[in-house]
Amino acid sequence: MDEKSFDEIMRVQQMMSKRIVQEQRVDDKISVLNIIHELAGKSAKPVQIEAIFLECEMVGIDERQAADLIADLVKDNLIKKSAGYVQFI
Repeated sequence: MDEKSFDEIMRVQQMMSKRIVQEQRVDDKISVLNIIHELAGKSAKPVQIEAIFLECEMVGIDERQAADLIADLVKDNLIKKSAGYVQFI
């Protein structure tokens, strides 16, 4: 294999690796949204963030990552955050 082919393979591998990380983040966001939905019930009431953290731990998302995902969901205007609670918009 020549150097150009090797460089191309490495570039493709790096792109695939980044794509996998992005897809995992999207999957984790969906998991957090599902947790919020389950905890809120049909009334879509506010949900304590601590309760979300506990449920996230059960599916393998640590508290820091869950907090980052919640911040992303707020930024994406899917939920709103206030005084230790989140709620669907």
